[in-house]
Amino acid sequence: MEHFAHIFIGKEFAEIVSNIGRKVYKYGGEELLSSVNQFVVDDGRVRQLLYPEGAIDIKDMIQHSSLQLEWRELGRLTDNPEDDKDLFLNGIFNQILRVGNVGANASLYTMIHFPLYKSEALESAEYLYRIIKLAGRPVDLDFMGFCDDMASIIEPDYVITSPSKNQVEKYKAFRDAESIGYSTHFIVMQNASQNGISLGLNADSFATILSHFSILCAGYYHEMFPNTVEYMDVVAFGFSTLCLDKYLYAEYLLSKSMLNAMDAAHVNDREVDVNNAYVVVNNMLKDKATLLSTLFQQLDGHRNSEADDEYQDIQKKFTDDVQEIVDRCKDTLKKQSAITMQAAILAVCLAKTDCELFSETIFTQDIVTVDKLFDEPIEYYINNDHAHYYKLGGENPVNPIQKLKELDARLINSETAIRNLKNDLETLNKQIGDSEKVKEFYVEDGYIHFKNQKFRLLPSVEQVPLAETYTPHEVKVRSLDMRSKFTSVKNQGQQGSCLSFALTSIFEYVMHLNAAQEFDLSEAFLYYNARDLDGDGGVNNDSGSRFKPSIDALIKYGIALESVWPYNDQVYSKKPSDEAYADAAGRKLVSAMNVNSKVSDIKSALVDNCPVAASFTLTKSFFEFGRAGGYIPMPGDEEIASVIEQESEEDLHSCHAMVIVGFSDDLQMFIVRNSWGTDWGDNGYCYIPYSYVEHEGLLNYACIFTEIEKLVTCPDNMEVMPLTIDSSDLHIQYAVKKNELYIEEHTAEQLRNDRKELRVYFESLKQMYCNPNQRDCFIDANKALLTAEQESLKEKISAKEAECDANDEKMNKYKKDLLFRSASFLTGTVLLAVMYKQFVDFLHVSSADPDFQFTFKPFLVWIIIFAILAIVSWLLRKKSFVKSFWMSIWGVVGVLMAKAISRLVSYFVGSGTLVSYFGPTDFFHKIDGGQFLWLLAVFAVAIIITYRNGHIVWRDWRDERDRINAEIDKLHNEINVKEKEKRFLKLKTFSAWTLITKLQGLHTEFYSNYANLISLINNFRVWYNELKTKGDDISLHTVFPETSLLSAELLDEFFDRSLKNDPELCVDLCANISQYNITSESLSKYKETLMRQVIDSLLSRKEIREFDISNHIANNTFADIAMEVNRKLVTALDEQSGIFLNVNSQQRGVIVPSTAVFAPSLGKYRDSIRKKLGKYSEPYYESAGKYCLTFLKTATVWFQECVNFK
Repeated sequence: MEHFAHIFIGKEFAEIVSNIGRKVYKYGGEELLSSVNQFVVDDGRVRQLLYPEGAIDIKDMIQHSSLQLEWRELGRLTDNPEDDKDLFLNGIFNQILRVGNVGANASLYTMIHFPLYKSEALESAEYLYRIIKLAGRPVDLDFMGFCDDMASIIEPDYVITSPSKNQVEKYKAFRDAESIGYSTHFIVMQNASQNGISLGLNADSFATILSHFSILCAGYYHEMFPNTVEYMDVVAFGFSTLCLDKYLYAEYLLSKSMLNAMDAAHVNDREVDVNNAYVVVNNMLKDKATLLSTLFQQLDGHRNSEADDEYQDIQKKFTDDVQEIVDRCKDTLKKQSAITMQAAILAVCLAKTDCELFSETIFTQDIVTVDKLFDEPIEYYINNDHAHYYKLGGENPVNPIQKLKELDARLINSETAIRNLKNDLETLNKQIGDSEKVKEFYVEDGYIHFKNQKFRLLPSVEQVPLAETYTPHEVKVRSLDMRSKFTSVKNQGQQGSCLSFALTSIFEYVMHLNAAQEFDLSEAFLYYNARDLDGDGGVNNDSGSRFKPSIDALIKYGIALESVWPYNDQVYSKKPSDEAYADAAGRKLVSAMNVNSKVSDIKSALVDNCPVAASFTLTKSFFEFGRAGGYIPMPGDEEIASVIEQESEEDLHSCHAMVIVGFSDDLQMFIVRNSWGTDWGDNGYCYIPYSYVEHEGLLNYACIFTEIEKLVTCPDNMEVMPLTIDSSDLHIQYAVKKNELYIEEHTAEQLRNDRKELRVYFESLKQMYCNPNQRDCFIDANKALLTAEQESLKEKISAKEAECDANDEKMNKYKKDLLFRSASFLTGTVLLAVMYKQFVDFLHVSSADPDFQFTFKPFLVWIIIFAILAIVSWLLRKKSFVKSFWMSIWGVVGVLMAKAISRLVSYFVGSGTLVSYFGPTDFFHKIDGGQFLWLLAVFAVAIIITYRNGHIVWRDWRDERDRINAEIDKLHNEINVKEKEKRFLKLKTFSAWTLITKLQGLHTEFYSNYANLISLINNFRVWYNELKTKGDDISLHTVFPETSLLSAELLDEFFDRSLKNDPELCVDLCANISQYNITSESLSKYKETLMRQVIDSLLSRKEIREFDISNHIANNTFADIAMEVNRKLVTALDEQSGIFLNVNSQQRGVIVPSTAVFAPSLGKYRDSIRKKLGKYSEPYYESAGKYCLTFLKTATVWFQECVNFK
């Protein structure tokens, strides 16, 4: 291997040399790099092309496509030979030939390349020759000149001023002067064959030729240019190469493999089966939704006396279940080969309703997502951490979990409604057809142009409000239509008089109500006077009018008849006649009011028989749909924003005045009278949604007439006419659906914003409860709270025990009371008996002795005694169980009174012998049977009453005692429960924390993976298109003079047969997803990782690993990329390898170039190859490259045999 220094003269060679260097680096082999050195001399500046250090990496070569090589500055030529020779010695010779690196010959082979069509280039070449010889080092030096026809390749814009033949003559003189011998070759190259046929070279094929030439020179210079050949003036060369470019092979199949991998991963699926994703996620998570509550039930079901190791077993199982969630989720994702389905599953897990892969998203409440797994642990914390639970709602606390569920349910319903409305609109749109829309319209210079008409639109102006504003009232009717009393809709034409038409039509409406006939008033009269009152020379400009000046004009001048001052849309600056002013004086407006831009206010005014004049901002939808039936759908937000923000010239003129003359709550629309004639809309009317009017940027101003001279604005017999509309009309359905969609989309947007705000708080709770410090504080706080609650319960037990003691004390008092009552009963009986005897005796004595005197004193004593007994009984009742009034009747006094009554009854119904009844001797003998029964009944009643009273008291005491004891038992149970909670508090809290922490990590990972996957899918789609385009553009038939064994068709068939289903080439796009994040650097690294896997597999296959072009030529048995190589191909290669120099036609048959074949070692294939190569089998030179067979031809000719060197 010899060492070469290829020196190119001219800055124009810099890019070509870089390309040569890349090809040498790619195809020459690592051991050849030190032998092929490239230099450029640019205006005296000497630079060397540097190869990358280290081993050649084919993967880098393919992935980076174009290898970027660097340059090293060696110095500048000073035109001083002594100094410049040192530059050659130190910068070139000594750098290339180093100790241990001299090869077979300690000589440096130097070849100076220069354009023959530039005289200064030849002079530089000659100067370099001199300083190299002056250096005195063993150098073999050659020249290579490029003729005129190479200029378009080397320097496309260069204009040749000195043809190559001039420099050739100069070189001959230089050769003779310097006595240059046989060892220095003058190699010439043209962009033509020896037969004068253009080679059709370009910059790439030129670099390919020089790179192969450089490689051959490094290995076989002496075989290519032997010193034994006869000396002649010019050396020419030419060659052709049969090769298998393993770089193109790997690059093409890499593209095919990556495209195949992306197809297998369904990268280009724009939609996925969302139902399948739901099923996957539900099966994955549904049995884990109650994981924490199941744990708590197990803990609560255990007795306090059970061993702690059982609790540890429960906790371990719970921890395993939590980890199973993570593992199950990851395993489920790994099983999905489609990257789009992975993204869809992650979207469902994260409840992302806006996933771009879903054509429809129906998240029902029974779908278990990762978010829903947070509900139980977060709710556990919330229920035990009221400080944060109540923070959200202020005075009315809201549970964020419950609120989120509510918002999710409403959002699901809203999105379902939106989806259904969009489907309905799509169906209606197809039924209506695009032909129903007015597409031939445009806005220009303040006019809206339709097919055959144009109407004036006005810029937005500030309206001056009137003095008074209308006060609305409740509206009870659902629809109203005032059109029957309006005159036929007029056409304002090209004039900006829309407000005058609106106000005039209202005036005509009121006159019609009063006179039962139609009137035609002059819009031109009002339009002139309104602009005149507005000032600033407005009458000379057709710039529209404002509400306040228009109302003032009607008040000041009134309105004339159309017949007196007719309307002409081409005339707007002519003042009305005196006759017109005189006529108008009898029709004046007295007052008008502002109307707030609210649907309720406008409806109220309409019900009061006041049509509403209003200024609207019109959008594209108004023009598209207004003409076709007049049913205006609610425009989208972007369309509205474009008009309001005046994003285009069209939007500067978008204001238009019309009259609102009715409404329909069922359709949610107002009936609006336009002034563009009866051919427009519904006989000149249109229907505008409530939402259009409520939008702050679409209704600019509104007012009503409240009083007109000599006219009644609202007659007493005014009849409210309902709106009658054919609801089967497709235009109505479309407009109504579009309005509903607008409202629903705004509702959904508000729900999303509310949910987003709540999610922020919910996420903050998750972050807070993931904090171990917060967890420990939570445990300590709840332990203290449970202890305090236990102490409170103990205090309640003490209070209940005191209440029980008080109950027992009352019972004891009652017993004493009962004893007292019994004693009182017995005493009272005796005393009553004595009293009774005295009473009877008194009766007897008084009847027998007229002189008997009754004294009151004994009776007073007994009355006092009984009073004392009654008071004592009452006091005892207050302190005992005798609570009711009727029970107190059965006290001592009650019993005594009952006895007294019974005794008197016995006396009056007795035998009449009771006068001596109390005689001490015959006490019992005087009582007969009837009296005995009465006495027995009295005693029985007294006993029964006493027992009943005592039983009731005892029962109340018993019930009160049982109640108190039950409450005490309940409090004890609560204390035990609190104790159990304290015991399990740490375990429960740690379990909830573990679940939140695991889920939060999973949620974060899923969210990141989802964002990465969506980004990656979009990037893959771009990459897919790039690879598809690149694969189609890869030229497997390499540039001249190379002939490739490969073709796209052959490799496509080979890939489909042998590689498509090869497991080693089936790249898993999601295997290294963790290496990817949303950055360009990460994307490049991720793509590089995937491609390296494919390239490693491709290059390790035997098709490349065991490929040898000699084997291929000898046997034609290379099954996967076989191509017949026969004598015809060998002949074609030989013919193609003719010298690159146009030779004089008379000498073409005389010159026979020497031919050499460079190929890998023939080995056992030598005889077979020689037969196929025939006469070209010798001379044969072994080449190290396994992938290339080269036919080289060289020839020496006289200068005069070359045809002008062109």
